[in-house]
Amino acid sequence: SSLAEKEKDHEYNHLDISAGMKYIISENLHAGITLGFLKGNTKQNYSSLDTSKYRSESAPQYSHYARYFSDTRQNWEHDGDNKYVKFQLSKILDTGNKINFNYGYHQSDIDLANKTTIFDTAYYSGSWSYDDENSNYFHHSYMLDERSAAGDKQKKIHRGMVTFNWQVNEKSKVVIGAMLKNTFEEIVSNEPVDVLRRSRYYRFYTNIEAQVYDNFRSLLEAKTLQWKYQMNSRTLQIPIQIKYNANKHWEFMVAVNRIMTDITVEEKISAVFEE
Repeated sequence: SSLAEKEKDHEYNHLDISAGMKYIISENLHAGITLGFLKGNTKQNYSSLDTSKYRSESAPQYSHYARYFSDTRQNWEHDGDNKYVKFQLSKILDTGNKINFNYGYHQSDIDLANKTTIFDTAYYSGSWSYDDENSNYFHHSYMLDERSAAGDKQKKIHRGMVTFNWQVNEKSKVVIGAMLKNTFEEIVSNEPVDVLRRSRYYRFYTNIEAQVYDNFRSLLEAKTLQWKYQMNSRTLQIPIQIKYNANKHWEFMVAVNRIMTDITVEEKISAVFEE
């Protein structure tokens, strides 16, 4: 027989506030700014239960019994906020062509917290006999893993873009731009871990003379896992769009987008054991 159960619940909420302003400097020059702030919280709880039993026998020569139990419980909570700002400047030239400039900055800070408990135990036993040979055995194992982590995740994004709208003639229009984006992300986390493992195997065997095998193992491990992750990416994007209006029925468009990205990742995981 066996039984398996899983349960998960998830909560999320956030508050997002933003405001913007547009200022007409002149008939051909406009400026704008947007500010925003988002604060949120998310929680998740997860549990898993797995049990099973098994019995097999062929009396009087053979019998076997086994049982297994596993219980896992996890929960994590993230609190964080995002701050962002965007500037925009638009200029209409004397030729009627238009230049747009955009700059945006985004920063997020998230507190990371999680906790996990895993409990596993297994047991099996049996016996068999054949003529004058007899054997009895059992095995029992136990494992308890408890860990909790706390850390911070920070992300910063700078994005700037310039576009030029060029009206070549009455039928043709070209839009060309350049976007430069830089992203920096860092995660720092410390996770204390306590692990206890125990097992025992016992066997009693008789033939001409009795033989006993008894093995017991125990391991207690206490450590702190330290994780540091850094990622820095730089992206250059050059979009070009050409439109041609052949007549009142047909208009053609060709677009080319060139993207170049450079990504650097550094990751370090250290385990500090307690004496």
